[in-house]
Amino acid sequence: MIVILYAIGSSSGSQNKTANSSSSNQSAQSTPIDTSGTNFGANDKLPTEQKEEAPKTWQKAIELSGSSAKRSENFKLNGGQTRLKYTVNGGDSIIASFYVMNEGKSLQEDGGFAEVTATKSGSDETRLTKPAGNYYLDVSAANAEWTVAIEELK
Repeated sequence: MIVILYAIGSSSGSQNKTANSSSSNQSAQSTPIDTSGTNFGANDKLPTEQKEEAPKTWQKAIELSGSSAKRSENFKLNGGQTRLKYTVNGGDSIIASFYVMNEGKSLQEDGGFAEVTATKSGSDETRLTKPAGNYYLDVSAANAEWTVAIEELK
């Protein structure tokens, strides 16, 4: 009813508009608004559907194996959680060093630090902190059979 009076008042001349507007505001302030049919307050948000995300799993970016020095093809990392998993088998005097190199860089020319150097048989893993980009594996090994994999959590 207030809205109708206000609409009628606003269609009158500008002098009546001011008078009707102020009287409408007074009656709107003194008349309580019925909100019994709603469950939301003025600051509440409407409910939204929530999609359940599938649990993340470790996905191989690349895997490589051998018994001497070897380089992989390029692979891409997305900058998320990444790990290097490896297995090394051999006798008493083994060595295997695993390097994750930026595409376009050379271990021999640019140098680098191994992510892992293994000197005894076994399996293990380590986390990597690499930004998104293209990489390749460079493995230096002697007297050992090895397998290495780079995995990202996706």
